[in-house]
Amino acid sequence: MDHKKRLQLACIVLVLITYGIWQFGPEDWQDSAFPMSFRITALFGVLLLAFDDVKKLLLKLNGPTGILIGIGLLMAVAYKPSARAILPLLIGCIAVLSILGFIRRQFGKD
Repeated sequence: MDHKKRLQLACIVLVLITYGIWQFGPEDWQDSAFPMSFRITALFGVLLLAFDDVKKLLLKLNGPTGILIGIGLLMAVAYKPSARAILPLLIGCIAVLSILGFIRRQFGKD
């Protein structure tokens, strides 16, 4: 099973879980779990639509930068109130990693 089919299956399962929480879940889940589940499902839907472009981008962003961007975006989607704190921190970490990589490439060749 290739990655796109796995992503389709994950998206379908997340849609069913989100619908189940919305229709049949307890009322306190509808206030807390439903919005988070809906945002994660929407993220997977967007990733499914842009799968080929995202795959090309991830092949270019190898190493810690790609992993850091992925974790930061997932945290921003899952925990919406903390996105204002996560995104500037993510940008700062990427800038530091870029500067350290530049220094290593410039001065590491002896």
